[in-house]
Amino acid sequence: MLTAVGVFVGQFLVTIVFSLWGERAISSSPLPSILQPLDALLVPLGALLLASSLIARTIEEQTAPASHPHASHPHSSGRQTMPPRLSAKQILWTGIVLVVIGLILTASIGDFFMQLSGSTDVSANLARDLLGLVGVPLQTILVPLGIALLPTALIARMLEARVPDRDAVSESELARH
Repeated sequence: MLTAVGVFVGQFLVTIVFSLWGERAISSSPLPSILQPLDALLVPLGALLLASSLIARTIEEQTAPASHPHASHPHSSGRQTMPPRLSAKQILWTGIVLVVIGLILTASIGDFFMQLSGSTDVSANLARDLLGLVGVPLQTILVPLGIALLPTALIARMLEARVPDRDAVSESELARH
């Protein structure tokens, strides 16, 4: 949520204010001095919260009592089951891919805008608008999120290595009973 708000504040709010009230509303108000720190803070903070939720998910899965055979059924315990968590390896590769895609977007988005800006063709205008609505926000999100996932993968890996295999423990406990 913070990431989405950060993208909205950084990419769209000034444009909306300018469209509705003109340049005077931006230049004479404290809006730019408020929005700059929010823009710089909200996207990375949202990325860190998302990454920390993956760590919390790993910890929660390891500290939860061993499930009993019918616990995966949604009506058995009154709680919905969560989708499978990502492994440390999946988190690492997701982070790497996001950083690479984000860097490619950062390096090429200005060139795309430049190539599309001189054209009066409807498809070029549509492509430029889509690039502004989708490409720029993605560029804003991908690198911070990818970077936040890299240490998250390391922490998840350390947590995975620390706890023995739950299935093996559950089977040994069942054999004793």
